[in-house]
Amino acid sequence: MFSGWWRLGIRSGEELLGISPDIACYAKLLTGGVVPLAVTLTTEEVFTAFSGDTKAVALLHGHSFTAHPIGCQAALTAINMFENHKMKNTSHPNTLLRTYWSQDAVRDISKLSNVSRAYALGTVLCVELVASKVGYSSTEAQALIQNLRQDGVYARALGNVVYIMCSPLTKESYCAMYLKKLSNHLV
Repeated sequence: MFSGWWRLGIRSGEELLGISPDIACYAKLLTGGVVPLAVTLTTEEVFTAFSGDTKAVALLHGHSFTAHPIGCQAALTAINMFENHKMKNTSHPNTLLRTYWSQDAVRDISKLSNVSRAYALGTVLCVELVASKVGYSSTEAQALIQNLRQDGVYARALGNVVYIMCSPLTKESYCAMYLKKLSNHLV
């Protein structure tokens, strides 16, 4: 769900891994995040294995948000925008991945005393905070999330890890602004 439509700086995770998966699920950026829509794709072999007259053999995944007319139109529009936008890496033109976040700024954030590590891949920036309790049940990042939201930066926390994501159409100048605001709240 999270690896498609340029989320990781390339069209899909299969390009990054160099494989063609037996099952692939796409959502979130499929519609540009405007409305819910998901699609589950399989090889013919997997599809046939779940073919039958009863639910007992059905592949019951990916049907919640499929074939919604507004979602389908939003997906067509988003895909067209992504395909027509120059999705090349402007900072490092000889690499496969498109870079949105300044590597130097991410490196500087990773060196802060309250940060365990920071890294970015494509449209995703992850900052793991130093915490007494780590993992999904940690609440260490909640105060930072609230401060960022008050400053106009919408981030998500999973435990002690803060995620900031941009759109594949976001300009690098906006990402630089988000990095600066994040850094200011971490100091």
